[in-house]
Amino acid sequence: MSYLAPNLRQSLYLVRGRKLITLQRLVTTTTNVPVPTNACLPNIITCEAVGLDVAFHANSVVPEEAYGNSTTVSPNYYVEQTALGTGSTSDLTVPRVDIPDNESPTYIGTLPYYAGVRDTYADIPYNPNNGTFVFSGYFRPPFTGTYSICVEADSIDTFYLGSDRAFPCGGKGIVPNSDPTLVVRNFGDSEPICIVQNLVEGFLYPLRSVYGMYGLPSVLLTNITFPGTAANLASPLEGLLFPQSC
Repeated sequence: MSYLAPNLRQSLYLVRGRKLITLQRLVTTTTNVPVPTNACLPNIITCEAVGLDVAFHANSVVPEEAYGNSTTVSPNYYVEQTALGTGSTSDLTVPRVDIPDNESPTYIGTLPYYAGVRDTYADIPYNPNNGTFVFSGYFRPPFTGTYSICVEADSIDTFYLGSDRAFPCGGKGIVPNSDPTLVVRNFGDSEPICIVQNLVEGFLYPLRSVYGMYGLPSVLLTNITFPGTAANLASPLEGLLFPQSC
């Protein structure tokens, strides 16, 4: 399958007296651009780039059943749940919440629980001790080239990019049993983990990020390096992200 991409600028030249005058006009042309196998055509959605959908879900406090603590718990565990809160965001970074200095924890099994700690993200009140944020939507690359995606998380982030991993083009669910693009599992301070992806300008790439918290501190940092740039451009990514619910 290929996509007809418009818009090339044509220059016309006129000689007036001894001056060469350049006139420019937009001409409509079409270029066959192959659709990447993991991307979607831009016409599958009709909404504006208002950001990703984000939902907060409950997570088990039982160590063997908790996403972010047990390696046997699927990042798709939340699919059958009703979200505790929903919102929209162009920021794939959830600010760090530290262990409070003035409160001692109550232990729920092996989970040190700080009852007085609460926070808000994307207008969603949430409990940083334990829970899961799910980001879902489309990323539209502004340039063609190699992108570097770096993630740092405490406790875990499972990141999916592409219609073969995150969710089908125009779909409302997920791709079951797909391999993630990147998995980051950390406890305490650590270095981010990065992966490179070749993306094509103008197409839509389904994106799903499942960030799980199990104990404090909690933090999610997602950075994207655009082609030709030397430094990470941290989210927010206004104008490049579309909701899955569109």
